Amino acid sequence: MIMNKASILEWEKLRFLGEGLWGSVYLAKIVSHSSSSIPSYVALKLADANSSSTLQLEKTILDDLKGCPQIVQCFGCAFSVENGKLVYNLLLEYANGGTLEQLMEVSGDRMQEFEVSKFTYMLLKGLCHVHHKGYVHGDIKPDNILVFVTKQEDGEDEYSLKIADFGLAKSTSCDNAGEVGIVGVDIWALGSVVAEMLVGKSLWCSNVQLDVMLLIMCKESVDKWLEILPEFLSREAKDFLRRCMTMNKNDRWTGDRLLRHPFITQFHGTSLCEI
Repeated sequence: MIMNKASILEWEKLRFLGEGLWGSVYLAKIVSHSSSSIPSYVALKLADANSSSTLQLEKTILDDLKGCPQIVQCFGCAFSVENGKLVYNLLLEYANGGTLEQLMEVSGDRMQEFEVSKFTYMLLKGLCHVHHKGYVHGDIKPDNILVFVTKQEDGEDEYSLKIADFGLAKSTSCDNAGEVGIVGVDIWALGSVVAEMLVGKSLWCSNVQLDVMLLIMCKESVDKWLEILPEFLSREAKDFLRRCMTMNKNDRWTGDRLLRHPFITQFHGTSLCEI
């Protein structure tokens, strides 16, 4: 039996999902509870109570971000006793499709630009919400992006992405949350994720691609390092990456502006940006 101020919960751990910097994650089945908002299955993120300050801060941030379809949902928290120790548990939305990193590993190939554009739109919507609320995520990468799979009436699988793991998130109170400034860190990271989906591997995974990073870090022309990218990428895709990954963070486009980039609108139309 696990108790907190709001409800009484009882769950059963089904299997281990992964280990992060701030805690272990398990798939859990809710056996009994007094809240109708908790689903039957959750991702249980837990840590020793004495070292759970980061998880507790993550809950505070997720509560503030609640309501955005592109941000993982938090259903609450509770303390439990395991092996004689007090444990802090964070109840999160379970992603039945794993992570974006796992999805790319399974596919073993690059994604089509139409699909990357759709996924990028979802990530931008989530990031815009984070930035508008006054936070920077600080750790955008494929392993921190969750995949949700829904079976459609025609039998096809529909994929959607949600941003997770806010353990490194910070307040942007010193900056205007609507400006680039510190949030440019997230925009850069988004560009890296988009490039990995487009190319099928990380830009930083080999000595050849190390040339890209060196060119950027040496403040060479963005157009010059873009020439190293594969020729099969469209002009719109390359320009989108350029807008995300220019060395000067103040020159990077905001999430709101990127939503209206041709790489997004060419496939989905400008009406998509108004959803």
